[in-house]
Amino acid sequence: MSGDDGTPGNSGYGRKAFKRSKSHFADRITADGRDGWPVEAGRYRLVASRACPWASRALVSRRLLGLEDALSLAITDPIQDDRSWRFTLDPDGRDPVLGIRFLSEAYDKRETGYPGGVSVPAVVDVPSGRLVTNDYQQITLDLATEWTSLHRPGAPDLYPHALRDEIDEVMAGVYQDVNNGVYRAGFATGQEEYEAACAGVFRRLEQLTPRLERQRYLVGDTITEADIRLFTTL
Repeated sequence: MSGDDGTPGNSGYGRKAFKRSKSHFADRITADGRDGWPVEAGRYRLVASRACPWASRALVSRRLLGLEDALSLAITDPIQDDRSWRFTLDPDGRDPVLGIRFLSEAYDKRETGYPGGVSVPAVVDVPSGRLVTNDYQQITLDLATEWTSLHRPGAPDLYPHALRDEIDEVMAGVYQDVNNGVYRAGFATGQEEYEAACAGVFRRLEQLTPRLERQRYLVGDTITEADIRLFTTL
């Protein structure tokens, strides 16, 4: 059983040290469809768990950008079993659009016998029922930069060109010390490991404090991807 990060899921705390897994399915949904998945209203379904910070980032981005009508949403049970994320919140325990009981079914349609972790957020192609991507970092960036034709009027630019270098720099530190730090603390197998992870979280927050003392957002004068990635972990 795997969590949103590819580590052992709800039962994994305290059993082994945390190590972030890479996303196995990294296809992108783009405006030009270069990976075979063009942006298209109504074609894809975002699968998320509100218990997962990375999935919550996708939920926040989808809402801020006004993509609710273009990208449908499936919410899983916050607790997994040995068959992966479950749709027990839906009638009869089955997602009403995809018709599946477990997210692993969409993974299996993409790669039969897939041996890796079943993670959220994930985007599924509704017509085929196949997983498109579980690239938790790229999904939100693409919602911001590739889905622009479907954004609501006045939607914020969450990844503006002029600020990308600074955004990337801030996000790298947040990713290492905060996004991953809370997992290292949660999966710590000893007190020293736990305290080191907690210290890293608070050290990074202290480093970010001067930014927020002089401005409302981490980078520039508007909300960006950097703010979303920090906020949902906090």
